Amino acid sequence: MTNILKTLCLFPAFAVSAALSAADAVHFAPLATCPAEIAQESLPLAKAPANWTASNRGALILHAIDLSYGPPAEMAFLKPQIVPSRGHTTHYEWRELAAGGKVGDLWLACSYGRSDNVVLGKKLENKYAVCKSSDGKDPQGRPVISLSCAP
Repeated sequence: MTNILKTLCLFPAFAVSAALSAADAVHFAPLATCPAEIAQESLPLAKAPANWTASNRGALILHAIDLSYGPPAEMAFLKPQIVPSRGHTTHYEWRELAAGGKVGDLWLACSYGRSDNVVLGKKLENKYAVCKSSDGKDPQGRPVISLSCAP
């Protein structure tokens, strides 16, 4: 058994740390930030049922981010890996995006409302092997979720 394998067997935490360090070495370029909210006036209700009136109660706040093959309406969402983070941010990572000869365009999906009531989609270039998200808060306390990718 090689010395490095002996080290990894004896110290599994070292193996996790080494793997994270290797992932951190990838150069991620900022790609997109989901809008913090969808304004109330941009959500008109086309037609209420007979004998009813309809109204919006306010803006829809950003809730989540996903990547999918094809438009978000097709619901071909990719499962991310949760990456340990520092502070109050959460990071998700999608790896091997180009692997397996998957046919379909890569899309960013930004979901709004507590139940992901509305989804904004944005087509991305098909040149990325790995993407990661990070989230935080803007000065008004609204969620900010950004996507960075690397070839």
